[in-house]
Amino acid sequence: MSEQTGHAAFHLKHVPHGVSGNRADRRAILHESMRHLDTNDVQRHAARNPSIVPTDAHLNTAFVNDGAGGFRAAHKIKEVLDYGDARHRRVLRKVNEKQVTVNLFVVHLPKTMCIEVPNHYPRLNEDGSERLDPVTGEPMSRSRWVHRDHDEAMRYFYDAVERLGSHVVPGGQEAIHGWATNFDESTPHIQIMADPFAPDPKAPADKPGALRTEHSQAYGSHREVKDEAGRQISGPAKLRGHQAGFREHMVALGWPVEQEVSARHGMELSKPEFEAAMDAAAEAKAALEGARARSEATKEKVAEFAAKVAEVKDEFDARAADLDEREAELPRLRRRIVDETKAEVWKEVYEAERAAAKLRADEALKIYLERLRAQPLPRLVEEYLDRTDPSGRSYRRSFERFVDLRLAQFEEEHCVTGDLELEPGDREQFIEDGGEHLRVEVPQLKRERGYRE
Repeated sequence: MSEQTGHAAFHLKHVPHGVSGNRADRRAILHESMRHLDTNDVQRHAARNPSIVPTDAHLNTAFVNDGAGGFRAAHKIKEVLDYGDARHRRVLRKVNEKQVTVNLFVVHLPKTMCIEVPNHYPRLNEDGSERLDPVTGEPMSRSRWVHRDHDEAMRYFYDAVERLGSHVVPGGQEAIHGWATNFDESTPHIQIMADPFAPDPKAPADKPGALRTEHSQAYGSHREVKDEAGRQISGPAKLRGHQAGFREHMVALGWPVEQEVSARHGMELSKPEFEAAMDAAAEAKAALEGARARSEATKEKVAEFAAKVAEVKDEFDARAADLDEREAELPRLRRRIVDETKAEVWKEVYEAERAAAKLRADEALKIYLERLRAQPLPRLVEEYLDRTDPSGRSYRRSFERFVDLRLAQFEEEHCVTGDLELEPGDREQFIEDGGEHLRVEVPQLKRERGYRE
């Protein structure tokens, strides 16, 4: 669990009046926010919203404006609806269906005033199935945040309602129909229902309590609200000002919240959109961590492979040096054999020696090839020859020139220069056995050259 910071902010949503008023819309909203007033509402909304914990619904509280500058406990949502209807009847000017007549505020309890309950909720896909970690394949989960102290949380919420009612809602505290606490979800919060109506300065004397809508003055752009330079203030600029004032006020009251804006500032997502975004972010984070782990594992494997390649190269170089030494010794041994056989009857001894030498050579070649095939070196040699040096030149090209040089040396050592004709496969055989196979054919080449001469 990472260290949490607290942020003081509110989320604002507007509800238009509609063709026949919005009492039905307000009723639906209150059935959700004040669900604890009816057990059926608790079960109904818990089935729709998996973040709701029905067993904690008893912690929720609902309030309705008492009409005397305060709030009292509400026992039915009808009380809040009737209060709102009474205020709307005081609006003199006609309200069209597109005008906003209800403002909904949501304020969350800062994380610094909560206790985290890790892995409380499963993360779900849009179809309701469990979201799986893209790396481990295990079901993903998310935390729940519960209040650390109920009385402390209520004081914070009271301060938030007071600030909104006195500095944000155009009609003041009187314009707040009611509000409810929700301690039974993933983070404690309150939902506030208000209207944008304020006293009408142009009301006739016989209707001193008349109201007019000031939604644009408070939350949009209106000719009556200008900055110091005489320019109309835009809606977003007003909301930024409201949010800044709200933060400064809560900081001044000593609540454990940051002066700076939160990472979600300006991201007015709905609850489902925000939860979906958080789920996607968690999945992306898990995927990123998995990718990093795989990257580190790949780096380790590459390092191990490079070390093995270097080891094989060293072994190859050592074997090549050993072969060079043995090949350098072969001419001397061959000359000794020739000198010893000159004193004998050439044809009889030669034929017998030839048969014996061929038998030994074939057996030695067979053993050598079996040993060679049992070793992984030829395949590694092929992989090595396919590489290039730092200048981009192929090792294979240098190796082919080396083979040509060895063939020329072989012809010279066996006195068959110009007479040695390679058949298909002889060159590969020469590379594989170093000339053992061709060596048994040298006497025949010499004999044929003697006959021609």
